[in-house]
Amino acid sequence: MMIPTDNNISTITDMRENTLSLLQSVQKKQSPTIIMYRNSPKAILLSIKKYNQLMEMVEDYLDEELALELEQEALSATQKDYISLKDMAKKHSVKI
Repeated sequence: MMIPTDNNISTITDMRENTLSLLQSVQKKQSPTIIMYRNSPKAILLSIKKYNQLMEMVEDYLDEELALELEQEALSATQKDYISLKDMAKKHSVKI
């Protein structure tokens, strides 16, 4: 969890009055900035680079979860869960 400090907090007013400098700051320090509204955190501002890194991490995690799920399904599959090559070719009108 991100701990709010003077270095990583901005307000809605800061965003409105100093948008460009706020964006430059986020790009320069490569760490998120918490956007506060009435002393309550409302949003996180990230650089595109950091956002893309997070999205890659999420995709990797989801891919790994899917792979584990598919592996478990394969381990628990029985003969009746499989389709023969002959039946599959017939279903898709493919000559083998």
